[in-house]
Amino acid sequence: MLQTYLLAPRAEVVDYSMFKTLVNQKLVTNLLLGHETITGEIKPDGVKRALSEERLKAIKYEGQKNVPFTTVRVEDPRLIQDLETEGFICSSRQNRSQHYFHRRARCPRKGQRNEHSQ
Repeated sequence: MLQTYLLAPRAEVVDYSMFKTLVNQKLVTNLLLGHETITGEIKPDGVKRALSEERLKAIKYEGQKNVPFTTVRVEDPRLIQDLETEGFICSSRQNRSQHYFHRRARCPRKGQRNEHSQ
């Protein structure tokens, strides 16, 4: 188990404004929105925009894989609407404080439940 933790790729920290830029350019995927944080993956075309040259060297990025990221979730009443506008759809509620976003199913509106809700 310790080996899994040590060998797992570390999430890069990006600021919220960079996250929103990446969303608008469709350069993130596999989003998990928690109450305090947002995690996901930056697509290869977005990695060089999101990370500094120094950081790219430090992680030995070769330009072919998604890179995990995390950002602090800020109060943004348009976030869900912006994600849906860009094609990100909530597929299931992981728990009451997290939503997983990808590009297929519909996100339940406030007060609604879907078949994956707990």
